Amino acid sequence: AGTDCDDTDPTLTPVDADGDGASSCEGDCDDSDPESSNEDRDGDGYTVCDGDLEDDNPAIAFFSPSGPTFASIFTQEFSMGSPLVEIGRDGDEMEHTVILSQSFLMMNKEVTQGQFAILMAYNPAENRGSPELTYPIENVSWHEAAAYSNALSEDEGFETCYVCTGTELTTECVERINPYDCKGYRLPTEAEWEYAARAGSTEAFWTRNGGADLAQPSDKNLCDELVLNDGAALDELAWYCGNTFPESHLPGLLFANSFSLSDMYGNVAEWTHDAYDAYDLTTIYDPYNHDGTARVIRGGSFDSTPKDLRSANRRSLDPLARDASIGFRVVRMAPFQ
Repeated sequence: AGTDCDDTDPTLTPVDADGDGASSCEGDCDDSDPESSNEDRDGDGYTVCDGDLEDDNPAIAFFSPSGPTFASIFTQEFSMGSPLVEIGRDGDEMEHTVILSQSFLMMNKEVTQGQFAILMAYNPAENRGSPELTYPIENVSWHEAAAYSNALSEDEGFETCYVCTGTELTTECVERINPYDCKGYRLPTEAEWEYAARAGSTEAFWTRNGGADLAQPSDKNLCDELVLNDGAALDELAWYCGNTFPESHLPGLLFANSFSLSDMYGNVAEWTHDAYDAYDLTTIYDPYNHDGTARVIRGGSFDSTPKDLRSANRRSLDPLARDASIGFRVVRMAPFQ
């Protein structure tokens, strides 16, 4: 009589069997479990049915079966790079408008040694820390970071974004597909990384007050406790040369930004997908650079000075380089746009 959503399937009727407000006909992925439904209770764009196992916590949109958690990053137009007056600015940060056309999922924290070792069966990190394997993975090349992205994709049944050969320290990877077209895990493009680090701010740093710059030119290379020009302490946001011994720290100890991302500044610098070059100022939509050998790292690390922590700061590095101050996090295009 027009009320049974599928009269050939006796398990599908309009009845809400578990009383959670949704029936199987309406997309309830488990009509015997009232905790599982298609309702997005915390407004992060994901439901329990989509892999959000903490639907009362908007910081976490997706739990990977391999361990990492992800935040939903909803995109819009933003100014990438830095204005001419920004203290600490480098010449390769020409400010320009960028539009990211697709939302994406980004790891809340940097990849840990445990997450890396589970899939890759080795751990090259220098600072093992304690508890064991909970510190960020570091001392990995760009190629090893790309290979981990592929391994995570394969583990969860997604397409791979890179073609990789070799194993462990001999790994070499190349881009397989335009990153914005790939549905699997990969390194963030420079534009995605900077958009996520800014978290809506237009100043050099995201802060809880909305954003801030270095207070004076002498601050840019200062290795000491530092207060930004909005009164926020840089120590609250980043592990850098002014507040740490020369080694990485447990991820997530400092304030996460308003996108729920921790350690975007400092701790370990992070590989991005892009090859290094001057910005192509004519590409507004979904930019990335695939021409060139050197790769871009972002965010600065525990041994960086304040100017190298800024959202717009860029650094080029040989993709074979490894260092105890360099790690990464991964992203995936959001399946729901």
